[in-house]
Amino acid sequence: MASGRSASLTSALKRLSIAAPLVRPAFLPRPTPPAISCFSTSSVLSESKRKRNARRKKKANIELQARLRADYSSHKPDPVLGYGPGEEHVWESSELKSILLVPAQVYASASAGESVVQPAEGETFPGIPLPRLLNSAIPNETVPSLFQTLPSLAAQRAVMGAGRADLLDEERQREVVERERAKLDMMARVLDLRNASARGIMLENFRRCIVAFGRHGGGEGPTNQGDTGSAETQAALLTTRIRFLYEHLKTHTRDIENRRSLRAMVMQRVKVLKHLKRTHPDRYNAVLPRLGLLPRAVEMEISGVLV
Repeated sequence: MASGRSASLTSALKRLSIAAPLVRPAFLPRPTPPAISCFSTSSVLSESKRKRNARRKKKANIELQARLRADYSSHKPDPVLGYGPGEEHVWESSELKSILLVPAQVYASASAGESVVQPAEGETFPGIPLPRLLNSAIPNETVPSLFQTLPSLAAQRAVMGAGRADLLDEERQREVVERERAKLDMMARVLDLRNASARGIMLENFRRCIVAFGRHGGGEGPTNQGDTGSAETQAALLTTRIRFLYEHLKTHTRDIENRRSLRAMVMQRVKVLKHLKRTHPDRYNAVLPRLGLLPRAVEMEISGVLV
């Protein structure tokens, strides 16, 4: 009887093991596979001579590219200034630098005696300081007539027009002279560039750029004051604005709008100079030293942050 029960239990367990496989409990850890060690774990010893030479050549090329990239970054010209570090002489020796007026230089010129011209003795109005730097586009040959001839004629007309009795009246003559002297002094103050704003100084710099870089028709002489459309004049005007805006951004670092304007002007100058190089290479090579720019600063691909 007992043997019959054990046989039936054994057959039942066999059927159960075939129908449903044994499930491992979750709390039991999985067995780790045995560590298999090869004869050699180095892949270099198993590579061929051709692959080893190729790997060494690739490594040498990567190191060379890194050195060239670092050297180029250290000597990379600034697209705003037009030259790289240590090349400030390019701008200092340029023609544009010599004709531009800086506001600090204009305002401090009175103490240095650089912006006034004393009239000669024996004139009707001696001692009136005549401005050398004018706030408007007045030709230099007109300054003597404006500050010396016209006041004298106005004083004579005022004395002679009042009547014959006033011709012999010294008090009347002295009064007329003092009135004309006050007018002359007021006109000198108004026309003096020291009393102008930064915008007035910028307009004077624009006038100087047009005179220096303008082209007379198709000739070579830069004497046409009305030439504002040539590539040389446009590049000079843009460079002037870029230099002054760059100095402004060095102080006001959070002026995002002017920083965006600076980038736009730099790109516009690059377009103007590239067009000049494509159409007139000789004029392009001649104007770059006058502007204080290096060719590689103009021809490089501008990307990233400019300032």
